[in-house]
Amino acid sequence: MSQRLTPTLDELLRDSLIQAVMRADNVEPQALRTLFSETAGRIAARREGESKAASVFFSRPPIDRRAPPRLLAPPSRMRPAQAPGPCGSAICC
Repeated sequence: MSQRLTPTLDELLRDSLIQAVMRADNVEPQALRTLFSETAGRIAARREGESKAASVFFSRPPIDRRAPPRLLAPPSRMRPAQAPGPCGSAICC
């Protein structure tokens, strides 16, 4: 039996909660494995004094996670704001 203190990547990717979060975020398991493998290779190369930074190739542009500009319309999945009901709440009336 192994004396590891942390789970392997394969063990993490088999976890149902992690799978649910990955589905919600549109993360593909194979893409994540590739990313981790490439990162591990760059770390190992850096430790050996080599630099592989120039050989990195991204097949897709990075995701822009910054907040959208306020001038844009809200996403279509959001409900428009409702006027308050007689009790003052827009939710219950």
